[in-house]
Amino acid sequence: MGDRPNVVYVLGGDRDPKAAPDVWRAMARGIRSVVGDRGLITYHPYGPCTSSDPFHREDWLDFNMVQTGHTREADPADWVRRDWRLDPPKPVIDGEPAYENIPDRLDPRNELLSDADVRRHWHAAVFAGSAGITYGCNNVWMVWDPKWEPISEVVPPPFLGADRPWLEALRLPGAGQVRWLQGLFASRSLIGRRPEPLIGGRLALHGDEPKPWTLVWVPFGGEVRLTARFDPSRLAWHDPRTGEQLPAENLGPSDRRIRVQAPDDRDWVLCLDA
Repeated sequence: MGDRPNVVYVLGGDRDPKAAPDVWRAMARGIRSVVGDRGLITYHPYGPCTSSDPFHREDWLDFNMVQTGHTREADPADWVRRDWRLDPPKPVIDGEPAYENIPDRLDPRNELLSDADVRRHWHAAVFAGSAGITYGCNNVWMVWDPKWEPISEVVPPPFLGADRPWLEALRLPGAGQVRWLQGLFASRSLIGRRPEPLIGGRLALHGDEPKPWTLVWVPFGGEVRLTARFDPSRLAWHDPRTGEQLPAENLGPSDRRIRVQAPDDRDWVLCLDA
């Protein structure tokens, strides 16, 4: 494995980075002594937490990873934004946003998080500057099946509120929707992209290659107003549930301002191109 350039070595395994920092440093030095610069190294912290504290300035840490927590109240944008602004600059990935079908705050008495909940975590992270996210599912991460209960002697079944075998959970809606987020960004050059917070919890990303573009994420619909530096005829709403592109009608004077209304009060991405 050491001679393969496409391997990412992930230390930590969901652990507090401050609990035994010298152990992780020694492991990183050992890996680097074998693979040289042929692989990337990062650290998977427990949540909510980030690898940048305390490892950001370590020369072995190629990019930061945050775990933003399994609750709909988490703010992935805030965690990502902290690391995105650090010096020296390093990419940051939300390596464990909220999992689909997991109980809010990991309490089995609470409601299970839906595909809408996890989509909001994905988009908040990426639109705040994250280089990527992972998709996780409660039933899948532990390969849950009722015939294998109890998983823990101290937690009564079903473990963490699991409600279906892991093979069935592979068909949950979020598992299919994450591709549309990837496709949205694969369609544009991300070189030099710039995140920008907007009012109402909305986030924007700007880019200039090959021509200027802007994506605006609106978590709960509503109206978006922007200066008219884009062609109003090329406005479109991206549906993160289906990947479809719907035309967006400019409701404002095209010579001064763009005003568009989201199709409904769910999450959408407004696509603007020069």
